[in-house]
Amino acid sequence: CTDPQPLGIENGQILDSQLYASALTGTNDGTHIGRLNMLSGGTRFTAGPDGEMWFEVDFIKSTKIIGIKIQGAAGVFDVIQTFTVAYSSDRNNFMHYKEYDQIKIFTGNTEIDTVVEQRLSRIIFARFLRIIPDIWFGDDPAIRIEITGSYLDTDWFQPFALGIEDNLILDSQMAVSSYYSTSGAGNARLNLKTLRENVDTNTTVIVRYGGWIAAEDDNDPWFQVDFVANATISSIFTQGLENGTSWITKYSIAFGYNRDRLQNYSINGQVKIFSANYNLSSMVKNNVYPHIMARILRIMPKEWIGYCALRVEFYGQYEECTDPQPLGLQNGNVSDSQLSSSTKYDSLNGPHNARLNLTAVPDVRAG
Repeated sequence: CTDPQPLGIENGQILDSQLYASALTGTNDGTHIGRLNMLSGGTRFTAGPDGEMWFEVDFIKSTKIIGIKIQGAAGVFDVIQTFTVAYSSDRNNFMHYKEYDQIKIFTGNTEIDTVVEQRLSRIIFARFLRIIPDIWFGDDPAIRIEITGSYLDTDWFQPFALGIEDNLILDSQMAVSSYYSTSGAGNARLNLKTLRENVDTNTTVIVRYGGWIAAEDDNDPWFQVDFVANATISSIFTQGLENGTSWITKYSIAFGYNRDRLQNYSINGQVKIFSANYNLSSMVKNNVYPHIMARILRIMPKEWIGYCALRVEFYGQYEECTDPQPLGLQNGNVSDSQLSSSTKYDSLNGPHNARLNLTAVPDVRAG
């Protein structure tokens, strides 16, 4: 990934109209003064009608969010001491940022002007980001903020096949609502051929169909892939059943980071319906823009000819960061309770002593 860059709150690239709060505390407060390092700045906010309290940024488009920089209000000791983060792609369904399946509580400020930077261990892909105060000092929480990361645009990378056709994606990463005979999820690989076996000189049987085929009584079929890692999907290639008169003519897609909480891909509030295949041999490409950033992607056929049959490949790129960060053994972010060992020599040589550059203290611990 590229080095994280300020996304534009401090320098004004993000407009006042892109900053929101649950409710402001007074007429002199506004979200426009919640910009990092702004003199006499600091947005003070309180709970809205629903009882929730937050400061929100709308990045307008899908954005890779890597870090958060935060200050308190200038000149007055109002600071957010701890906070949580929530994010969304549609502003209707927010998800809390979690680590180890627990909502992450970030450390904020203990003084007004010092910039505290928090780097996310798991990159967020979202359009909307909310900072939710947990503990604050002063009458109301106050914030000056910048977000670091990068914007995702149409030409920001060269897409490549994500691995269905070449088996980089395993059968175990694919799932379907149902399947007919020997046409399971693993058969949905682009350009896969039907395999036949001679039983005798006059009879052949199909060992493997060239394509996934949904069961005939499946009225709500779907094909799903788990990329295991976060992936950006920029286009989808589809085919019908190899050497057969069955193909999908229309489909929609859903995506997410958790298979139990997928959201429909929509344009201007309407679920996008993609036109797919029109004969048994053609390969049809559909571009996906805005791109999808997700771990799970599901294709939901809406109309088809013959059987509901599909072969597919996704193009885009896997998301990883080439700037590895220490995970916290040396500096103590990984606590003693997270460390264990098969045995220990004595009480001075426990697993908590395995921290890089740890020095020995006589009669207290080994190094």
